Amino acid sequence: MNKKSLILSYFFLLSCLQINANDNYLKIETKLMKSSWGFLPEIPPSFKKKDSIDIEGGYNFDKFFIQGYFSDLNLNLERSSEPKIVELDAEKKSITFGYIYNDDHTFSFSSSRQTASNQFFNCITFASTTLGSCNQANFNVSSTKPEYDQLKDNVIKISGFNSIKSLDYKKALKDSWLNSISFSFKRTKYNYDWMTPLEDITSPLFLNINLNGNSLGNILESGFKALPQRTPWYSDQLNFQVTQSFNLNKNLNLISELDIVAIDLKDYEEYQLKPETNLKLRVGLEREFKNINLLLFADYYKNNLIGFESITFNRRTESYFDKPYGELGLSLKVKF
Repeated sequence: MNKKSLILSYFFLLSCLQINANDNYLKIETKLMKSSWGFLPEIPPSFKKKDSIDIEGGYNFDKFFIQGYFSDLNLNLERSSEPKIVELDAEKKSITFGYIYNDDHTFSFSSSRQTASNQFFNCITFASTTLGSCNQANFNVSSTKPEYDQLKDNVIKISGFNSIKSLDYKKALKDSWLNSISFSFKRTKYNYDWMTPLEDITSPLFLNINLNGNSLGNILESGFKALPQRTPWYSDQLNFQVTQSFNLNKNLNLISELDIVAIDLKDYEEYQLKPETNLKLRVGLEREFKNINLLLFADYYKNNLIGFESITFNRRTESYFDKPYGELGLSLKVKF
């Protein structure tokens, strides 16, 4: 289903189900980051652009509610080594069921899955040595095995998805300078796989070939360790969120949100870095109309996207996750 059809489906579903005004809603949010924006926090030189669109719909009935969520994430990198151009395209779908105990306490459970499109590369650099079929290759690799037909002229395919289960609690604070506080526990299962004819190089004759002062066998061994881990691994994550808003005039609010996450990785064989925390700060201006809220905001992350976009983290990317990251966004919420 394309984005336009998904949005129309949400509108149709909510219009059919609506019972009381403002019980149901549709929210569309888009975020963007470009490396050319000098006012953002310093980011790794390989990051060039990231954009995403999130669509969320909610329906309340009595003390229960249900929410559906869809996001499309696109990340573009330009590296100094092969593959020089890397694009990540991932879709996330989520369903949430909740219970409103009273006006102050809300409990919910959500299940989601985030899937990345397959990545194909015709060359890859291991230990300063480029292998594959591109013009820059130090060692050309190809295979006639039927299992590699899907690679065509490429030397490697990388795929991945993850599944997330989450328990959440939110408390509204009516007589406080804060709007709400939230706690959640998330369990994420990571699944990555890759295939390459480089694994079929087992002959000592080839493994002992000297390339740039190193044997091909050592180059492959170190390179495979830097690829995404094939065996499933997990993360347990505790989230804490605080929200607040300040009324600037009748229909204009200054809002802020602070998210703090603590992450414990399990069964993960880290290559260089094992991040354990992250922080996200959102500041924005919200304009309220009768049934519409429009929000312009900026997000700042202390350790890149770890804990927020789990599909972006693996052994190939982990060295970037001790760097700050920022993006701008726009959100439109329509109440029914």
